[in-house]
Amino acid sequence: YSAEWRDEAARRGLLNMKATPDALSTFLSPKNEQLFTSLGVLSRDEMAARYTVSHAEYCHKISIEAKVLVNMAMNLVVPAATEYQSQIAAALIATKAAAAAAAAPAATASSTNAQQQLLSTITAAVNKVIADTEALTKAMDEADGISDVVKAARFHLEKTIPVMESIRQSADALESVVPAKAWPLPTYHEMLFHQD
Repeated sequence: YSAEWRDEAARRGLLNMKATPDALSTFLSPKNEQLFTSLGVLSRDEMAARYTVSHAEYCHKISIEAKVLVNMAMNLVVPAATEYQSQIAAALIATKAAAAAAAAPAATASSTNAQQQLLSTITAAVNKVIADTEALTKAMDEADGISDVVKAARFHLEKTIPVMESIRQSADALESVVPAKAWPLPTYHEMLFHQD
């Protein structure tokens, strides 16, 4: 929502929960319970069951998204990025070898700075994706061990989702430097502007 609408909602006394677990936490409020029970829509037990099921559904969806992200990161993003990383590294080695043969190493050092920086950027992003994927796998394992679905939902919100967002940021950075023909997924540009 726009900032204006958030201000208007606050003025009207409307809640603006930005995360599903936060929104779900309001379901069992006394006001809601009174409304549902007085109209015969849901009993207290039915409300409690719906509350639990909604949290379980949220946890299940986050778990699926996290598993898909791990798969995409390790089987698509990292291989494409490391392939391009290898190409840049080989080009750097070849350029430096050619300069050494031509007895111009000083000129080569300054002329390969941009390539070296590109290689460093790719390497850092690949390392971050791999490290975050490992952290995400650990977070999913830890979440699986939480039997209380309300606590599991909160764990996903505070631990799992931030790691997923970090992976996405690193993957987005890689997408911006890996050539489109080598990128295994549809790019933002393709999705937004090449819709045949």
